[in-house]
Amino acid sequence: MASEIVYIEVRKHDLIFHCENETYYSRGVLKDLEDELKGLSFAKCSNCYLINLHYVDSLVGDQVLLPHQSLPISRAKKQEFKERFLKSIS
Repeated sequence: MASEIVYIEVRKHDLIFHCENETYYSRGVLKDLEDELKGLSFAKCSNCYLINLHYVDSLVGDQVLLPHQSLPISRAKKQEFKERFLKSIS
């Protein structure tokens, strides 16, 4: 279920689904998942990560703080990600 996904990471063509209690692996393209999850609370903070905004605790500098994890925000994605995050909490 998409609501249990904290974030999705891509390494080469491997997709890593980091969920609340487990991690799953699959082959694929992050862009395809981004299209499938459009309209849900997911946003890219870089070309490697697609984050469920419901799990974001805060943004500090160039980092997205999640429970037990911190992920980098790329300069190119920072403004859009920040806007999506602020919209999700309002």
